Amino acid sequence: MNPNDSRPIKGRSLRLAKSLPLCLFTVALLASRSPAAENSHSATASNAYTFTPISLCASCSTLPIGVAANGLISGLYFDAIGNLHAFVARNGNYLTVDVPGALFTEAGRSNEPGQTAGDYLAADGIDRPFVRNRDGSFSLRNGAPGASVTIGNDINNRGDVLGWFTTDPNGQTGFQGYVLRGNNYILTFAYPEADVTNTFAIGFN
Repeated sequence: MNPNDSRPIKGRSLRLAKSLPLCLFTVALLASRSPAAENSHSATASNAYTFTPISLCASCSTLPIGVAANGLISGLYFDAIGNLHAFVARNGNYLTVDVPGALFTEAGRSNEPGQTAGDYLAADGIDRPFVRNRDGSFSLRNGAPGASVTIGNDINNRGDVLGWFTTDPNGQTGFQGYVLRGNNYILTFAYPEADVTNTFAIGFN
């Protein structure tokens, strides 16, 4: 999906596209605490962390969403011409992830077995969740009933997918959280306050 496209931008991509002109050439960073810093109360900010750049290409805008315990990094990026893709990476090796036939694909977090949750915009204009398996195959899931957008943001070791959805035709407001097991939405929820318009389920504990 190109951010200059006139089609409506839904879900997670809406927030990214709004900031794209300012961050097209931004490189994402991961920080990890060094063992020495863990054992030293006098470590300064300059030597307490090791920074690893996460970037698919020099002209890409890259957003890593999660790092699994097994070191698998997953997220999404805009390429040099503004098209949106998912990616997974390990040990500096990057792999673009695109659901076949999708207008765009974006990935959330991964679990320890190597599955990655995400979502894709199909040709019918509906955003639906998917699971990418360790062997590279896709398990495409149904969107929440009546939803225009269903974002897949996390997956636990059992394979349950967590995210948020809305039935708003424009995909702008009214988001609720969900847990998806297979193709069954076993839980949906929203923050119980009248003035709260959106609930985003970011990750499992």
